[in-house]
Amino acid sequence: MMAEKSDLELVKSEDDEITIDVPPDAFEESFAEETERNACLVFLSGPVMGHTVSLSESPKVVGRADDADLVITDEGVSRRHARFYLREQGGYVEDLNSSNGVYVNGQRIERFAHLEQGDKITLGTDTILKFTYHDHLDEDFQQRLLDAAIKDPLTQVHNRAFFDQKFDSEFGYAARYGDQIALILFDLDHFKKVNDTHGHLAGDAVLEKLGSLLNQTVRTEDFVARYGGEEFAMICRGASLEQAWQAAERLRKLVEQNEFTHDGEELAVTISAGVASYPEQEVDSASELIDAADRALYASKQNGRNRATKAD
Repeated sequence: MMAEKSDLELVKSEDDEITIDVPPDAFEESFAEETERNACLVFLSGPVMGHTVSLSESPKVVGRADDADLVITDEGVSRRHARFYLREQGGYVEDLNSSNGVYVNGQRIERFAHLEQGDKITLGTDTILKFTYHDHLDEDFQQRLLDAAIKDPLTQVHNRAFFDQKFDSEFGYAARYGDQIALILFDLDHFKKVNDTHGHLAGDAVLEKLGSLLNQTVRTEDFVARYGGEEFAMICRGASLEQAWQAAERLRKLVEQNEFTHDGEELAVTISAGVASYPEQEVDSASELIDAADRALYASKQNGRNRATKAD
């Protein structure tokens, strides 16, 4: 619900930032019920879908700028789009003169708005947040719900649906602002043979172990997902073709050198990878970059497997 201007007084500080002076009794009754809980922003959609951010420590500036507290690579989000506050009387959002505006429950705000439990805030084209109060049980439950929506249950890396959304957004951002972005596609060599010889439980054990290795070793700025049955995809932000190829080689060696077992029996596991990078690959869309990486993956298989190949 948006606060009326009569409820709030805007005060301009020496550094030209807007602060909000709220009468002591404003919203007192509604906020009293929430004082023992942690105010949070939950990202329901967009490039950082699934993240939960606490507002208890300090205001949070959201935008595309590298110095924003929450960096979002949504093309419709301004460099410094909005600021989220927590005051004694509750939560607030301020529009920092963004190009596309800030919407609370579908209504564009003029400058700032008081936030209530469950309010939905829309920034740009793809990013929707929810303002909520969590205790520890709420946070655990919310995280389980979000994990179920964005993660593959067997491998615990991100799922294909979330990858598709993420990669479209990341590629669009790179294309618009002249950044580099690379994609690695890789899959398990002769995985059908593992299933046929040792059974599907053995195949599941291999996938689960691979997912664990990926979660332990992939850089926090990168993004890995299960792309298909035994195929995986990794987005490398700011990486050249050579850098992404080196990352693919490290992954290949990691898998080759690790021990995969099922029912006490050792299984030989290797991967093949294909690597493509924008703008080194002259493509116009995320799907074209995927096609380039897929062709490189096919070349790895044709040339003996257990190798990584760069796109032409």
